[in-house]
Amino acid sequence: MPELTIIHFGLLALMLAAGLIGGWLLRADRCAREKIAVSASWQDQLESQQSEHNRLAEQNKSLMEQISQYQASQKDLANRSKELSDSLKEAFTRRDELQRQLKDVRGNLEVAIAQRDRLKSNMQSQNVAGQASALKEKDDKIFRLSRELTSWQSRVPPLVEKFQERDKQARQLAEELEKAKAQLQSM
Repeated sequence: MPELTIIHFGLLALMLAAGLIGGWLLRADRCAREKIAVSASWQDQLESQQSEHNRLAEQNKSLMEQISQYQASQKDLANRSKELSDSLKEAFTRRDELQRQLKDVRGNLEVAIAQRDRLKSNMQSQNVAGQASALKEKDDKIFRLSRELTSWQSRVPPLVEKFQERDKQARQLAEELEKAKAQLQSM
């Protein structure tokens, strides 16, 4: 083996020093790049956290507004519910009052129907007597008109047609009289 001399040791020391300096420079460069990368990563993370924070703050504001609107609508609904409850109580009271009035009206109606029936029977009994007198008056009128007709027919020949019409009327009245008599008899 060759002998190690100072030069060899010096060269080895120099190479060791150059290796250490080179390694130290390379490590410093790598550390600087890592520091920049970490710093950029931290910056990105801070920005994303800030944007997330802003988004959450906006969402929180939106939710707070929704909650306040919900509370206001709940209050409105409670007021409306109270109004409806009051009007329902009023309607029940009114219904009970109307039911009492309906019972009274039904009672009055029954009394009125009974009175109507009594009056109807009274009118029928009076009507029979009235119809008999009305039939007698119609008979008298028909008799008188038939006499007048014959006297006029004998007096004025051109008026014969008019009096023939009166004669027809008298006959119709006689038929009505017969019908009325038949109704009286049926009653």
